[in-house]
Amino acid sequence: MKRTVQWLAVLFVVLFLAGCGESTGEAAEQEAIEVPLEEQSAANTTPGNETNATEEVVLIKRPSITPETAREEAFQIARGNIITVALGSALGIPFSLKEEQLEKILKAGELENPPIKNWALLERPFSTGNPKLLGKESLFYPSNYESFRFSSLSQRTEVKDFANAILAEAKLAKALLAGYDADAKFQAALLGISAARKANVFALDGKSGGFYFPMDEAGELDDSSFALGEQLYVLLAFSEIKALTEEKQYFGEFRKTEAIGYANQLYNIIKREEKQSNYELFYSLDSHDLGMAVYAFASFAGITDDGKWQQFALEDMGRIANIILERMDDNGKMEKGMQSQLTTQATAVLGLLIAFENTDNEEYKQGAIEAWSYLQELWDENAQLYRKEEDGDFAYSAEEIADVILAFNAVTEILGTEEGERMADFFNSAVKLSGIQLSEMEDDTDEIPSTEENFLAPVFATGFAYDEKKQEWRVTDKNFNTGQAMYLAAQLLNIGTYEETPALEKGGLPKLFSLE
Repeated sequence: MKRTVQWLAVLFVVLFLAGCGESTGEAAEQEAIEVPLEEQSAANTTPGNETNATEEVVLIKRPSITPETAREEAFQIARGNIITVALGSALGIPFSLKEEQLEKILKAGELENPPIKNWALLERPFSTGNPKLLGKESLFYPSNYESFRFSSLSQRTEVKDFANAILAEAKLAKALLAGYDADAKFQAALLGISAARKANVFALDGKSGGFYFPMDEAGELDDSSFALGEQLYVLLAFSEIKALTEEKQYFGEFRKTEAIGYANQLYNIIKREEKQSNYELFYSLDSHDLGMAVYAFASFAGITDDGKWQQFALEDMGRIANIILERMDDNGKMEKGMQSQLTTQATAVLGLLIAFENTDNEEYKQGAIEAWSYLQELWDENAQLYRKEEDGDFAYSAEEIADVILAFNAVTEILGTEEGERMADFFNSAVKLSGIQLSEMEDDTDEIPSTEENFLAPVFATGFAYDEKKQEWRVTDKNFNTGQAMYLAAQLLNIGTYEETPALEKGGLPKLFSLE
């Protein structure tokens, strides 16, 4: 009997403590939901307060944004990045604006004086920089572009640095020219001149044997290695600047015929290499680059003046789309190469949809739907991000964010599927909350610190990671990378809205072309 009483006493204590623990847990959960994100993050990193893997993580509720807001902010952030780098950073080899060019710009805009000053136009961008601002006195006067200066970490120029800078500057110039703001049109004119000068330098000094190569710190070609995938971005750049040359208020010195001619030359060299490889060249492409190849060839087909090349480009789109389908299993999962599963899926969706649009082959449309469906299996509702792999992490580069945005854009524009809410959630988490946008001059969004606050240029960092246990983001590489940042900015422009209308026609994707 005595032993029975002891056991009952022990049982009572255990049940009492368990009940206390449960009620305490409920209270903690209620409190955690109410704690602001930054305070919760600080609490999670306090020594002795680390999250235990066996404990249930209390999810932090974060404000969502509407698709309309996401598109507006995508344009604002992209514009800030491109303007900062192209006109203010001095992160490259400079050139001077000709007096007659300035006079034409002012006359076209009915301006007496330039609305901005101390811009720094670049004919060759440098690859990487330290985003910490150098200037101090003029920082809070956005019209003085000297505010944006930051130092280089490497004076080398990669192929994607040239190509994506041209791509982004030409896209933004075209978008701003469609607006009504005189200051914006002045920026557009400078961007057009800047993109044109880069295209001219790149076309003349950046290639060897018809292909384009990096340039070392002395400006000499480094042809020690070659990547076919990089040439695709060059085709995209020439295609984009060709469209800009047709604008009335374009004052650059790179002509429409030059854009078409250099694009024709590059495509011709690619076809020559394909023949020499016994038509196995496209099979050598990484799975990620297959979709980009369809994108590039569709863009090229829309600008070339050679009917033969246009026909070949159309055939190539179909052949590459078939390779994409060959590398896809019955569940829509792509065979992965050097890139992550996420970005391989994203570019497969892009390539198949562009191929479908240009060939009307329903197999490509169905393949794109299946690849997109599998991509959605990587979505994590708590992080509001896609995992890089099945059961993988959330470590992103700027370039990887851009690939996902491209897929969203293609699904929306070509399939007509409404993916606005998920796109907005992804943009909110990957671009705004992640910290990859280091600052903003205008202080338009609460989630992004002001330039005055952290004295970092309003540009993209190179990468971020999300910790799902601590539920916080951290920038993994704060340095600036021209090729990646300008590629992301270009894709954000594609989904962006400017003055309440889409910034670029058809989401900036290649237009359908006619073989007639």
